[in-house]
Amino acid sequence: MKKYFTKWSMAIALGLGLSTNLAASYQVETIAGSSSDADDVDGRGNAARFSLPQMLSIDSSGNLYVPDVNRSLSWEQYYPIRKITTSGSVYNVSTLGYVSHGLDFPATTTTLYKGNILVADSFGSIGIIDEHGNKADIRSGSWGYNAANFVVDAGDNIYFTDSGQNYVGLITSTGAVSTFVNGLNAPQGITMDTFGNLYVTNSGDNTIKKITPTGTISTIAGISGSSGSVDGDGLTAATFNNPLGIAIDASGNLYVADQGNNTIRKLTNNAGTYSVSTIAGLAGSSGSSDGIGSAARFNAPTGLAVDVLGYIYVSDTNNNTIRKLFCSVEVDFTTGAHFSGPVTGEIKFVGNDSDAVCTFDGSATQNVQVTKGKISMSSSAPIATGA
Repeated sequence: MKKYFTKWSMAIALGLGLSTNLAASYQVETIAGSSSDADDVDGRGNAARFSLPQMLSIDSSGNLYVPDVNRSLSWEQYYPIRKITTSGSVYNVSTLGYVSHGLDFPATTTTLYKGNILVADSFGSIGIIDEHGNKADIRSGSWGYNAANFVVDAGDNIYFTDSGQNYVGLITSTGAVSTFVNGLNAPQGITMDTFGNLYVTNSGDNTIKKITPTGTISTIAGISGSSGSVDGDGLTAATFNNPLGIAIDASGNLYVADQGNNTIRKLTNNAGTYSVSTIAGLAGSSGSSDGIGSAARFNAPTGLAVDVLGYIYVSDTNNNTIRKLFCSVEVDFTTGAHFSGPVTGEIKFVGNDSDAVCTFDGSATQNVQVTKGKISMSSSAPIATGA
């Protein structure tokens, strides 16, 4: 008998029963950098070095882009934009000098904007860097402005948060700059769903805002003026502590880097209302440990991105590392169970005589290894196991 697993669905039937005891959590691993050393060394994975990585972004191929700060080269400050490829290689794609380029402290980057890299700084300047390292300003900043993060829509229009001036701005594809909405409180992270709605971390009052394409603002999670780490209903119970990076997955769920709590929060989309849960880290505890759920530790997580397979990437700023989160599901089938679940992540089956662990990472390479009590798989194409 063979069991087939595909990129889109998985089903395993074991034992006689149809009920299951299922507990889902997120595994956290460090994929680049070292918490014991800050630098701008290129390399692969943990051999690379970062220094206070900020907001990060991801392109359609799964490459990450991260601005580094806290650099000095003789008398001139310089701030590299780092690229992390899907194979784990880290290297500089641009070095922004304070004098030569006019950008100070790049706060965020995004990619695939007309084939170039989009960068912003703490004075509100926004510029484009081409493949040759040439920079062109598309918005000039000044003291008191701070372009914190931005998102680009399908029409190449740029929406950006300005935490210094408390608004979301708009730069059209033709370069016209305007204010999209006012009345926010230190907005930081921004993301967009397929309907054109924006979602913003309103860090000054510890809330998450939704902004419709017509500019209507509403709170979807957090209690204005209250900081905390409470999970629960988005509007009546959940609290945040300086939420920064935000990203959205294909199902409309939101993920937030809750920097003041050193945690990663999930806003599960329930037909337009949201329930908030802590999926990694422990509020009130900082550190650099990898692990599952609350066993993992962060130190001032800032940027956050989600790829097409649902993997979550976090720039763990004060640890000088980039972290990866993926789903881990544990099923107890001691009395028999049937389970259908995701392919991205890890699934553990615990039985009377042996355990089976099925790991799916969404890669195109098929790899099946069967040992006593353990089955490990990784594939984005169908895999048949068993005889």
